[in-house]
Amino acid sequence: MTIDDAALLAEQFLDNYLTTNEYFTPEEEIMESDEEDPKALRLCFIRTIPHTLVPLDIPANTIRYLFTYGRHFYKDDPELIELVEQCMNALKMAHPEIASFKSQISLDS
Repeated sequence: MTIDDAALLAEQFLDNYLTTNEYFTPEEEIMESDEEDPKALRLCFIRTIPHTLVPLDIPANTIRYLFTYGRHFYKDDPELIELVEQCMNALKMAHPEIASFKSQISLDS
């Protein structure tokens, strides 16, 4: 499996996983805010970026996972980190071949 194939597979899995788990956001939190507001959702997955070359900050053969979080969390919130780890563990359990690539997580509000 190439890194591009692994990144695409990971992206599809994480999109589905978060949708299935309703972005870990209780319905009442969404109903209390504008449903079009992306900050209403606790955790969203944006995309994967496969890196085959060595830029300054990312090792070669690394898949970068981009997540965003809503107003319920703050940077480095333990609950947020736990949810991201849950997503990544589910990905690696469903697709162990992904674990052969390094990973880097990026969280943004």
